[in-house]
Amino acid sequence: MKPGQSYRYRADSPGPPRRRLYISSVYTTAGEVWWEFVVDEFRRTPPAPANAPLHRQMFDSDLEREEPFFDTTDTPFARILAYPEKYAPRDIVWVDQETGQPVDIYSLPHG
Repeated sequence: MKPGQSYRYRADSPGPPRRRLYISSVYTTAGEVWWEFVVDEFRRTPPAPANAPLHRQMFDSDLEREEPFFDTTDTPFARILAYPEKYAPRDIVWVDQETGQPVDIYSLPHG
């Protein structure tokens, strides 16, 4: 891991429930590297009540929004790897958010 370099990874799990997982490096003011693991769930907007404005009745019930579900920070990277399998299958595809390239998070050399 290069000093000061940021790492951000993302994976989508089709579910149910449909989830998006994130792992990213976080630097403290002391220069330490911590890792953040975040899980968001996608939830449908509840149907609009019959007395709601027409535009809400027509469109809002079809929306799906990403909402926070779980997050934690830990160090070293190996400890963060204990979390993804609790929220999604191990074989989901992780991508580097900067490059869009697939990565195998379980074989990354982060220490």
